[in-house]
Amino acid sequence: MNKQKKLEYKKIFNNQYYNKIINLIESQNNHRSKCIN
Repeated sequence: MNKQKKLEYKKIFNNQYYNKIINLIESQNNHRSKCIN
């Protein structure tokens, strides 16, 4: 995820939810890239 997208999420959610969501998204992205490669 790029930084601008992260900032948008941070504005929408409080820090607790933001951190959970970013972790979820990044782990999904990592999982996808592992599956592709």
